[in-house]
Amino acid sequence: ESDDDDDSSIVKSMKLKIGRLEKELEEAKAALDDNPDDGKLRLFDKNEQLKLMAESANKKDLEIERLKTRIRTQEAELESLREEDLTFGSRDNKADEDNAHFEMTAAANESLKTLNTELSKQLDLYLKEAHNAKKKLKEERKRADLEIKAFSVALKGVDDLRGAAEQMSRELHFIKKNGYVPPGGLT
Repeated sequence: ESDDDDDSSIVKSMKLKIGRLEKELEEAKAALDDNPDDGKLRLFDKNEQLKLMAESANKKDLEIERLKTRIRTQEAELESLREEDLTFGSRDNKADEDNAHFEMTAAANESLKTLNTELSKQLDLYLKEAHNAKKKLKEERKRADLEIKAFSVALKGVDDLRGAAEQMSRELHFIKKNGYVPPGGLT
């Protein structure tokens, strides 16, 4: 009688385990069935956002390079104007012409200096924006990687659960068909 009690307790224990595993499997399936593509969509959206941010950062880099080139060009123009000022100053022209030319050159120099200062400020602003965008991009990549890893772990758990339920189902089917045989054999 104790062998029958042991057998029935083992069967009950296995039934409880199977019930629990089936319940967990159903809950996992229900979570996936509620919105099976939600995880994929979120990852896809994150990926798209990362691509857009990378493209934006590249555009900003190009804009910065254009501004740097423009600044170098304007600095070269300013330098050439300064050289012209030096050569005009050594000529023997009338005092009024020299004074008028000097005033025009000084005004041109001042406007170029102002423009150069403004462009430098804009360049600094764009550099900060590009740096911030790159920083956000790195953070989003890390977050997306963590989400992908968490999602894969969840899927692995569901797969393990399914495998265990299938194994228990086979064992129960075998027990029903052949009767229970202890692992050590009958004594």
